[in-house]
Amino acid sequence: MVNPRFKRVLIVEDDAPSARLMAELLTREGFGVRVARGADEALAILPEFRAQMVVLDLVLPGRSGLLLARELKAGPLTQDLMLVAVSPLDGPDVERLARQAGCAAYLPRPIDSQTFARTLASHLMEQP
Repeated sequence: MVNPRFKRVLIVEDDAPSARLMAELLTREGFGVRVARGADEALAILPEFRAQMVVLDLVLPGRSGLLLARELKAGPLTQDLMLVAVSPLDGPDVERLARQAGCAAYLPRPIDSQTFARTLASHLMEQP
C-alpha cells in the first residue's frame, strides 16, 4: 500500500468512468478523495475539503483545466496546491502548457492503474 500520509486529493474530471477509476485507485491506497465535475464545482469544494493535491483534466466543460490551474496558482489560498494534469490530449506541447499553467506533472489518459496512486504519492511526498 502507498503511504500518502492521509493526504487529500480533489479530482476534477467530467468523464464519470475516469473520475470513478481515479477515485477508486486513490481511495484503495488510503487517500482522502473528492470529485468535482468541473472548475466551478472544484472551486466550491476546495475551501472546506482543503486538498493538498488537485488532479485535473485539461478538457473540462466551461472553464478548461488550464484556466483552472492558472486561477488556482494565482489565488492566495490555493497557490501552494500541487496540481497534476491528466488528459486524453497527448504530446510535448500539452505537457508544456500544463507545466506553464502551474502543474507539477502531466499524466496522459487513459491512466496506468498499476502506477497512478504511487505516482501521485511520490509527488505528494516531495511537498513540505
